[in-house]
Amino acid sequence: MVDLSEQGRRYLQDAGQNDLRINDIKLKLSVLEKIENYIQSKNTGGSIVPSTLGVDDPVLTQLLQNLYSAEMEYERLKKTTAVNNPILASLLDEINKIRPNILDNVQSQKSNLNASLSNLYGTSGKYNTALKEIPENERKLLEITRSKAVKNELFAYLLQKREEIALSYVPSSGNDKVVTNAQASLKPVSPKGLKIYGIALFLAIAIWVAYVVLKELINKNILFRSEIEDSTQIPVIGELYQLKEGNLLSQDNPEDLAIMEQFRQLDAQLGLYSRTFRKKKILVTSSLPGEGKSFVSKNLAYSLAQSGKKVILLDMDFRKRNTTNSFNLKKHKGIIDFLKDDADLEELIVESDINSNLFILPAGTQGEDHTQLLLNGKLESIFEYLSLKYDYIILDSAPIGLVSDANLLAEFCEITLLVVRHAFTPKKVVQRIDQNIANNNLKYTGIVFNGLKKRGFVKEDRGYGYGYSQLYGYGSYAMRK
Repeated sequence: MVDLSEQGRRYLQDAGQNDLRINDIKLKLSVLEKIENYIQSKNTGGSIVPSTLGVDDPVLTQLLQNLYSAEMEYERLKKTTAVNNPILASLLDEINKIRPNILDNVQSQKSNLNASLSNLYGTSGKYNTALKEIPENERKLLEITRSKAVKNELFAYLLQKREEIALSYVPSSGNDKVVTNAQASLKPVSPKGLKIYGIALFLAIAIWVAYVVLKELINKNILFRSEIEDSTQIPVIGELYQLKEGNLLSQDNPEDLAIMEQFRQLDAQLGLYSRTFRKKKILVTSSLPGEGKSFVSKNLAYSLAQSGKKVILLDMDFRKRNTTNSFNLKKHKGIIDFLKDDADLEELIVESDINSNLFILPAGTQGEDHTQLLLNGKLESIFEYLSLKYDYIILDSAPIGLVSDANLLAEFCEITLLVVRHAFTPKKVVQRIDQNIANNNLKYTGIVFNGLKKRGFVKEDRGYGYGYSQLYGYGSYAMRK
């Protein structure tokens, strides 16, 4: 229940304040209109500039003061110098530059004030509608109150009659007899066995749930997607299940097909399937070793190659060459050899045996100072050459923060994927992601939540993302949501 009279009084107060704001905005619009008319008149005669009373914009006031000072100076010099004097021409040019700035400022303020005025008019209409409905609501409330009073009186009367009738049936003498004799049963009356077992089962489940929840609460590593979203402003653009065996997906394995579909969803989130997409170079990195950046880069390249795109995968992690090793190219020359002028770039590119659209550029022979090689100026020629031949360039880079390789490569890449691994990446590392991204100048960064594990009773359920699982008829999987 509400106090309709008090509500109506507040509506009237709010409507009055709304009208005051409308009048204030109209006054400001009138002042701005006069200023606009003065500026559009193109009069350089040094006339009085309109007042800005009610318009609390220091920029506009300063511009008008500068215009007035320039016009007064122009009129003063005009009387004592020739028309073609350079000083007069300079003042006239300054006046002509100040006028458009004032007009832009006035038009911007008028646009904002008109938007506010439209909003206030809408609010005023709502107040008027509410005030019109209050009398009718008061009448209905009065009827309800009267009906309630009548029903209360009727209820009290019926209670009284029920007690009177009950008292009339009370026996006045000891006229009673035993209807049924007491009986014994084979089962105990108390305690109830089924009840005890039920309570024990409930307590066991409650203790188990409390243990799981407490274990997750005290865990120092990332377990849930919400923890990432609460710690950083960078969006999570993809979630990947944990792969049981190997690090390269296979179409022969039904479980891999579900993860492969997640990579296709990641490609769609990045807009890589769009016909108008122009960002070709994608940097895949992480905050720590072991978070799965090589797994993401290899399968991202494989997913794009399956869609018919010509993709090349670069192993830019010269210290831990997981991509090079997984394609059995440990002894093959690569990027380091090109940077050292020991090989041509064309002879280093290897076509993968899993897809004709996927090409590999291995890391190459072991070098002493990898950072010095990246700074020798030949890195730019690599990307210029590859951008002409391939649709997408995927870079498997070293972790950010540990070495400077990712910072050097970020200059050449349009998209950065930062891999965070479930139950592996510490929460403190995720909380420092924004600072690391700013320090390394990474562009268009998105987070890939990798290695989601099973959670719950159902074998296929994954419970560490948004809390749902969707598989749709892959091999032995039935359609389920």
